[in-house]
Amino acid sequence: MRIDPNRRRWLDVVDIAIPGLVFLVGTALGVYLPYLASTITPQLPGAAVGTSDHYNSNVSDPPLTFWLVWALPVLVVYGVGGIAFGRFTRCRWFLGAFWAGFTPIFVIAAPIALVIDLGGF
Repeated sequence: MRIDPNRRRWLDVVDIAIPGLVFLVGTALGVYLPYLASTITPQLPGAAVGTSDHYNSNVSDPPLTFWLVWALPVLVVYGVGGIAFGRFTRCRWFLGAFWAGFTPIFVIAAPIALVIDLGGF
């Protein structure tokens, strides 16, 4: 069976455009999800600057809900994506493109947002 050259050209465009758009969505979510996590985490008590040997020694550790909110985006993206990757073979290219956009940006943006949220800057 032969494919019409005009139709083949559109299939090439679709084969490149859709994973490219999915890559951009992954990149946007890699920036947005740390911001979202930092806005919905519980407020931590302010740190007072002191002259003691232990800087910020009067501030307790963040509660468990703080860390669960920060773990939720990663668990959803890779948990749901991993299940879909194993079950649906046709979506593997899209998940790969999404993860390729999401992972490097999230790895950079999440620690910055986390340090800002903890009051490190």
